[in-house]
Amino acid sequence: HGRHAALPPRRTQWAASISPGTASVLLAQAPVLLRAVVVRLARREFSQISEGLSYRFRDVNDHLVRLSDEAVYFQDRISSLLDAHLSNVSNQLNSVMKVLTIISTIFIPLTFIAGVYGMNFNTLASKWNMPELDWPYGYVACWAFMIAVAVSLLVYFGRRGWLRSAERAPPDVRRRHPSRG
Repeated sequence: HGRHAALPPRRTQWAASISPGTASVLLAQAPVLLRAVVVRLARREFSQISEGLSYRFRDVNDHLVRLSDEAVYFQDRISSLLDAHLSNVSNQLNSVMKVLTIISTIFIPLTFIAGVYGMNFNTLASKWNMPELDWPYGYVACWAFMIAVAVSLLVYFGRRGWLRSAERAPPDVRRRHPSRG
């Protein structure tokens, strides 16, 4: 953690998730490069290699094959963990976007109503220019209508299950991807 201490938290998380992947790539490449040399030594392509030494190089080659297989396994695991992390981040972003969308959907009609009533129509010029502006309860009625719109949208969203998070929602509300069961 020492070398990443000066980085912002998100950069540190990203660097921490990438550096194991880079290390696993290097770990997978090293045995492959060494095997080419060790195989030549095990085949006694050089006159200085004795039969006993050739046997040991074959053993080293077997170890390198095992290391290469394990490195591929760890690369797959790291890749899966990184995919799971990115999926988790994406799900969190989707939750935030859902909340922002619901808030926007509630306030758009309220903004429209407030905008219409904020246009200052002259009721003396025409009887169709918002007669409710001269009504003594017009202000209260406008607020009541706006609150009714907001509450009805909240009720609608609640009945659709859009206000519940996936962790708290009953199983029938949770949406599952068809290919994942």
